[in-house]
Amino acid sequence: MSANPKFKADFSTKEAFLASLWDAYEHAQREENVAATKGPYPKRFQNTRDQFYETGVPMADHTYAGIIDRNDGMLARNGTMKFLIGMRSYMKAHTDNQSPREWYGVFDDAFATGQISIMAWGAAARQIYVSHGPHPADAWRFHAETLDRFRLAPRESLMLPDEIQRFNALPDPIVLYRGSVTPSDAIGAQGISWTTVEKEARFYPAVRKAVGALMLSPGESRAKGEQRVVCARVPKEAIFAVASAFLSSEEILVDYERITSDMMVPLPTRPPMTPADALLDQAFQMHRRFLDGMMRR
Repeated sequence: MSANPKFKADFSTKEAFLASLWDAYEHAQREENVAATKGPYPKRFQNTRDQFYETGVPMADHTYAGIIDRNDGMLARNGTMKFLIGMRSYMKAHTDNQSPREWYGVFDDAFATGQISIMAWGAAARQIYVSHGPHPADAWRFHAETLDRFRLAPRESLMLPDEIQRFNALPDPIVLYRGSVTPSDAIGAQGISWTTVEKEARFYPAVRKAVGALMLSPGESRAKGEQRVVCARVPKEAIFAVASAFLSSEEILVDYERITSDMMVPLPTRPPMTPADALLDQAFQMHRRFLDGMMRR
C-alpha cells in the first residue's frame, strides 16, 4: 500500500479531524474537476466549505469519540462507518459520491501515526471504496492499493453487524456475477465489486458504457471494450466483505486475484442492457425499495 504524502491527519480534536478531511476534500474538487474535463465522469466533489461543515459538524458530534477510540474495536468501526455514511447521505451536492479517494491518504496517515485503530482504518477503507471506487484514469493502481488495504484490515472492520450476519449466511462456494466494459472476460473478472444477482451485474456495464468510464488494463486502448458479465463460484475465504448499508444494491467485495480459471462459470449469450433500460430499471428498484421501507415502518 502506498502512502500519499500530500495528506496528513490531525485527529487530536474534532475540529482538527474535520479540517484534515476538508483539506483533502478541497483538493478532490480541483483534481476531480480537472479529470472530468478529459471525458464524462460523474463523480465530482462540489460542496462548498459551508456545506461540508453543515453536515460534518453534527456527524462528528455523534461519531468522533468512536472514530478515535483505540480500545473498543466495534465502537471505532461503527463510528467511522456512521460518519462516512452520513457525509455521503446528507451533504447537499452530488450526494452519491461524497468520499473522495484523497480520504484514503488522511486515514492512512491517521493509522500510521497511531491516532486511530486498525478497526477504524479498515472501516474507512471499505466505506471510501464503496462511496467512490477507483478513478478510470488510474483504476488499476487503486485496485491494487484497495486489495492491500482489505487484506490487512480485519474482516469485522469491513462490515456492520447486519452485513456480518449476511456474510455468515452465504453458501460456500457462492455463485457471483460481475459486470464490466472490458475487452475480454478475463479482464472483466479483475475487479473487487461483485453481486449475487445477474441482473444487477448487467445493469452496471450499461451505466459505465453510458458515461464512457472504461476500466481497461494497462496498455489497452480506451476505445476498446464491450459490455459483459462474468460468473464465478467463489470460495468464502476469497470474500472480503458484504457491503449493503445505504447502497442502491448489495456488493460482495472479492479478492479477485484468488479467483482461478476453474472457478469461472460460462453464461449464455444475452444482448447487453441499454443505458436507457438500465436507468429505468434503477428507478423502478429504488421505488420498490422505498415502498418496502414504508411497509416496514
